[in-house]
Amino acid sequence: RVQQTGHRSRGLKSGTHLKVARCVAHAGHYHLTASQARDIVNHQIAVIQDQWNEVCDLAKLPTAESHRLWHRQFLNPYALHDY
Repeated sequence: RVQQTGHRSRGLKSGTHLKVARCVAHAGHYHLTASQARDIVNHQIAVIQDQWNEVCDLAKLPTAESHRLWHRQFLNPYALHDY
């Protein structure tokens, strides 16, 4: 569930569930081209995928907790749908 903070990103309705594809579609609001936005997203995804296990180890996160968070809080398929 998205917490309501009263803050609105320019061009996006308040309270809507954000998907990566929608953020890329609104790249111009952030003075980015769609290509630049995709590059940023692709880099973030790659870093999360490449560093996930190491970060969990450094944080001493139990394996069960690491698995619970993976693809739920991080790289959630819903957020990446249509990207």
